[in-house]
Amino acid sequence: MKIVAISDTHTKHAKVTIPECDVLIHAGDSTWTGKFGEVVDFVSWLREHPAKRIIVIAGTHELTLDRYHRKFDPSIRDLVARDPFDRITYLENQSVTIDGVKFYGTPYTPWFHDWAFNGVETGTQPFSSMAIPKLRDIYNYADEDTDVLVCHGPAFGCADVKPGENGNDDERLGSTDLLRRTQQLKKLKLLICGHIHEARGFVELQGKLYANVATLDRDYETARPPVVFEVNENTAQILSGY
Repeated sequence: MKIVAISDTHTKHAKVTIPECDVLIHAGDSTWTGKFGEVVDFVSWLREHPAKRIIVIAGTHELTLDRYHRKFDPSIRDLVARDPFDRITYLENQSVTIDGVKFYGTPYTPWFHDWAFNGVETGTQPFSSMAIPKLRDIYNYADEDTDVLVCHGPAFGCADVKPGENGNDDERLGSTDLLRRTQQLKKLKLLICGHIHEARGFVELQGKLYANVATLDRDYETARPPVVFEVNENTAQILSGY
């Protein structure tokens, strides 16, 4: 199976050229704030591409898609979640199997400046009085036979470094709960994420490939190429993009 993955396009998706593929994946932050016009434009763009199937998750910028956020708008969420052509699959803590490959998708990340889809990391204090999900529970929803995880944020230590500013140390922003879960999933071959633009790259760990495919750079300007993967019954490999 040929998979093309992008993430963090922030309304600048028209700058990206998508090659032919079996599955096109967008790993979140397709918009600035999830406004109606932004979502309509993004979904219209997706439908132009010849991929057999398309998988989309939300990211921290999709405020209107997060039912726990004050800007949640179910009518906007439905623009992504209900595709009349049955080619786009929106995953929010859900799985889908395509040609024998099982994908699990989630938008949740550790707390990130009170944007959308923030979860509580194990061992940390809740940052809100609202019923914010625990990340361990979210990631545990992934089926044991998951082949590909699509998460907006990275696993801890795996393409998750944000360079320090003004002399500060670099900061790792990945989830330890996510890392723990990936190591429990025996069939997992590939984790696709974005979120930390500066951390674009990949790590191979214990037979699994962790790939940050963030499309825009740190300044939200330059669009880097999509990353192309080949996934088969036993392995995942990068064909191009880095």
